[in-house]
Amino acid sequence: MEIVVDNSKFNDYQETVIKCIIESIRSTLENREVKKEIIEDLTGTLAFGVAAIIDSSQDMGTGKNPVLPFLTFSKDFEDKDTLIVNNKGGSYMHELVYGCIDDVFKEEYNEDDLYP
Repeated sequence: MEIVVDNSKFNDYQETVIKCIIESIRSTLENREVKKEIIEDLTGTLAFGVAAIIDSSQDMGTGKNPVLPFLTFSKDFEDKDTLIVNNKGGSYMHELVYGCIDDVFKEEYNEDDLYP
């Protein structure tokens, strides 16, 4: 297995992943007819929590047996033996959540709707 350090690709990939997580949470809340005023706030809070787990920013496991996820990306579908990593030691998606929320929520709500 080959490990390739490519901070630019890694950042693009993790941004894509967190946007997909945000879109999934948003869609779930909209389908449950959650009031539009709280969808964005709940989406951000939930996405931040999920990202913090993936990033190992939240303590998991025990002192003797910590659980430390390490996000990597496959180079492409054909070359799954080459993994793209970040030289900073892992993902930091939780830091991208609130900036990505703005991108995902840029469409306007209709005031008559419970959800977009």
